[in-house]
Amino acid sequence: MSSVQKYTPLSTIKSEWDTLTNEFKLNGAIPISDRLKLMKKFKTNLSLFKDELCDSLLRDFHRSVQETIVMEYGCVVDEIESFISNLESWLKPETPDFYSAAFVTISAKIEKCPYGVLLICAPFNYPLQLSLVPLVGAICSGNKVVLKLPTDRCPSFCDTLTKLLNETFNDKVLSVVNGSVKETELLLNLKFDKILFTGSTKVGYIVAKAAAKNLTPTILELGGKSPCFITPNHGDLEVTARRCLWGKFANSGQTCVAIDYILAEDSIYDNVVSTFTKVASKLFNGELTENDDFTHIINTDSYTRLLKTISDTKGEIVYGGLGDTKKAASACGSNFIKPTIIKNVKWDDSTMKFENFGPILPILKYSDLKIAVEEVKRNHDTPLALYIFSNDESEQNLIKNSIRSGAVGINEVLMHAGLGSVPFGGIGESGMGYYHGLNRC
Repeated sequence: MSSVQKYTPLSTIKSEWDTLTNEFKLNGAIPISDRLKLMKKFKTNLSLFKDELCDSLLRDFHRSVQETIVMEYGCVVDEIESFISNLESWLKPETPDFYSAAFVTISAKIEKCPYGVLLICAPFNYPLQLSLVPLVGAICSGNKVVLKLPTDRCPSFCDTLTKLLNETFNDKVLSVVNGSVKETELLLNLKFDKILFTGSTKVGYIVAKAAAKNLTPTILELGGKSPCFITPNHGDLEVTARRCLWGKFANSGQTCVAIDYILAEDSIYDNVVSTFTKVASKLFNGELTENDDFTHIINTDSYTRLLKTISDTKGEIVYGGLGDTKKAASACGSNFIKPTIIKNVKWDDSTMKFENFGPILPILKYSDLKIAVEEVKRNHDTPLALYIFSNDESEQNLIKNSIRSGAVGINEVLMHAGLGSVPFGGIGESGMGYYHGLNRC
């Protein structure tokens, strides 16, 4: 069993950053052949640590082993295998085309070069995928990396991951920092060549401000209230409900691209609510308890915030709700909240003020699609994801061409985030820059 990981001493953070910085200045990137050997070693070690990694997340916030394998472990393995198979071809120089006779005697090449020393700040909600997927891309691209782990939120997992990484990479390639606010503040005062931060918009502002002092290019993967439109031209409503409920309640709603709220047209509203309630009851075998196979909320602060959001709602709870949640959670020492569906929700409701980031699903009603789109833009513009359940192309175009978002999913939820071949990122308050896809190297 893993122990609880101790925080990295502040004095050590600076010295390890110095080691990586000096190593890159003196010797540059390690050869591509050595990067590939590292990835093969990493894949082997990851497999050896698989059970311990999954068990540690079960201890930290009661996430089932199966959910970790599907939502995290598999994505990391796919990323490693993709780089092993394609790295050499991806890094080959490209020859651009010229469109002017003035340059007929000129030849040029586009070469992909490493930035130098990168800072990757991983979040708690998917700490395996969101630390290792960018780490794989960064190291395969020839960079050195300082990886800041969310030790204050999931200490057991961070202890296990630190062991895995220390057995795979040496201190001339990677430094792992365990800690919380003080450790992050120190890191942000150091000069990195690129920063990738995944977390809240509030902290994203702090990271961007610190990066601006050194003109450090930054990728910010933030969040926001991601809406889901269901129009009368939807497909099979039970299929829609299953996809939406999975996309909402996976990881207990602690997913940056989860559906935050649903907008259903008034002529189908009652049917949407009743179908979602019926399907939820099937998915969760009636009413969940704290002992069931459902992820808990990460800490007491988030738990308390979500309880207040539910208790303050002016909508009608049709599934889940508080019930004996407080009593049950107190009895088992957990932060368990039932998957909760709320109907007759207005834009000024407690569930609509901020990103819920938990198992709360408000369902709003609209009568005019254009007006509904404008309400989304007025209240919560630039979400990280936008979902549309409609088979009408004109409706799809109206919504996706009017609302700026990091990604659009049509008749599906979450799937785009797991596609390593397409860019993943936000816009506006949901972030800047992207990784995955052609921007992985």
